[in-house]
Amino acid sequence: MDVDRYISREFHDREVRSLEQGLAYAVWTYDIPNPGDVHVYRIVDRSVLIIRQPDMSLKAFVNSCLHRGSECCKSDTHRTQLRCPYHGFTWSLQANSNGTPRSGIFRRSRLKSSTCRRSGWRNGSGFVFINFDKDAAPLKEYMGGMYAAVGRRASHGRVGFQEQV
Repeated sequence: MDVDRYISREFHDREVRSLEQGLAYAVWTYDIPNPGDVHVYRIVDRSVLIIRQPDMSLKAFVNSCLHRGSECCKSDTHRTQLRCPYHGFTWSLQANSNGTPRSGIFRRSRLKSSTCRRSGWRNGSGFVFINFDKDAAPLKEYMGGMYAAVGRRASHGRVGFQEQV
């Protein structure tokens, strides 16, 4: 194997582009079994929160406060709400705004009623895949022959790509 795979900036950049256009395995659903369980998935310079919802569904959000870009969670955890460590903005597990500290300062801010930016995801037999491409192929098409090897018939869900700031 050519050593450039390990040291070439061009090869690295090609790999990053391919990750942005495909699906990347993020977590096994059984690792986040309870409502409020949060898995932090990081790849290259991106971070995504995969959150078990009160109704047992999953949602994925960009792990970044809409105000200053601080990560809301640094590691896997259990939460009742999301909180930015910078100014203390809080959001529900569904990513709806729960509170704005010093509301007088931020009264005109769109952050006061904002929702976190969502990330796309797919679930196939308990494997959760993240995608950063709103036009990503369905899981079955993306996996090709490996789809059948997963075992059970895979399903896929999608959280919207709403960019609300």
